[in-house]
Amino acid sequence: MKQGKIYLKNCAFFLLIAAVLLLLACKGQVGQVKQEPQLQVAAGEQDLKVIYYGDRHNESREEVNKRLKQAMEGILAEEISYVPIGEEIVIKAENFETEEFSITDYILKENGEIRYDEKVAQTSVIPVNDGAVSFPLPSHFAAFLSSDSEDYKPGKTIRGFVVRAEIDDAPFAFAFILRTDAEMVIETDNE
Repeated sequence: MKQGKIYLKNCAFFLLIAAVLLLLACKGQVGQVKQEPQLQVAAGEQDLKVIYYGDRHNESREEVNKRLKQAMEGILAEEISYVPIGEEIVIKAENFETEEFSITDYILKENGEIRYDEKVAQTSVIPVNDGAVSFPLPSHFAAFLSSDSEDYKPGKTIRGFVVRAEIDDAPFAFAFILRTDAEMVIETDNE
């Protein structure tokens, strides 16, 4: 009986040593696992909130629309960052490399839902240089499709940008929302 207990203790000790060695080996592997990709978006001096889609659930209009609506829950349109037409937008890859960003520009309703058919979304493919792209915020022709005159007032156009990138052979997506004008506002001096 005593010899059986010693045998069990030795087996348990051996299993414990094997488990510790296995954990140490795994720890070396875990250190090599990449972090989730992150994107930084700025317009002028302000940082814009980035919505992370990851490498799943970002292909269909319904999936994209769902995340945009979730991001707008409990937010008033006036609380969205205002970016004037022509302001420089900078998109920077934080911890990943990619050759280009595909950027799709949607007009949104105040609840974050995509307003118009997919045919009016504007998509641009921009090459990445030193991990970043920049472009002046263009006007969007679909901003002129509304029959509501309120939509043409300054700061009343809500736009959602979905940024796609190929990262380690997987399609990742991010998004950001901003508020702007239907067209460029040119101020004149009426003296």
